[in-house]
Amino acid sequence: MKTRNKSYKDYGFEDGEEKQLISFCKSSDFNAHIKLYVSCISANEDLSEELFYSLRRGVSYDALEKAKHIPLSKTDFYAYRRKALANLKEKMKECKK
Repeated sequence: MKTRNKSYKDYGFEDGEEKQLISFCKSSDFNAHIKLYVSCISANEDLSEELFYSLRRGVSYDALEKAKHIPLSKTDFYAYRRKALANLKEKMKECKK
């Protein structure tokens, strides 16, 4: 399945789990910056900085696009953002083992 067509469920997220992870990424308690950045690089190296900033600061595609040209459509941006969150989820699971 293409990345742009994958949903959170396809990545194994339970209902609402992605919202909790996004909230955690934005919180002051978040201490996994390197894991998040590596997860963004794994999702799309060329877009990793924008993905990281979006997840860490809660900035939308539209707001990022106003400040800096993003070479992908909104649909593709959010697809890679979902992939980055799935990568982060896996990295956090590995740390708990």
